[in-house]
Amino acid sequence: SYVIAFTDAKGTTPWHELFLRAIGGNWLVCLALWLGTSGRDLTSKILGIYLPIWLFVAVGYEHSIANMFTVQMGMILGANLSIGRY
Repeated sequence: SYVIAFTDAKGTTPWHELFLRAIGGNWLVCLALWLGTSGRDLTSKILGIYLPIWLFVAVGYEHSIANMFTVQMGMILGANLSIGRY
């Protein structure tokens, strides 16, 4: 039921909102990569990666690769979303 509700929510969200969420998500992923690479010791590398990823999940930004699986699984399970509308 969660996957179907998730798919229905993705189908009703305006495209410009999804686009802006994707930009914010990619910015945080790049920030995590940069902070992880620039850390000198293991603790700073872990914190540098953890904090942007935590914020990514907490805010609810878009991840296109995860959506490729979840949205199609919701369509298979009977969500009210067509390929054309997606």
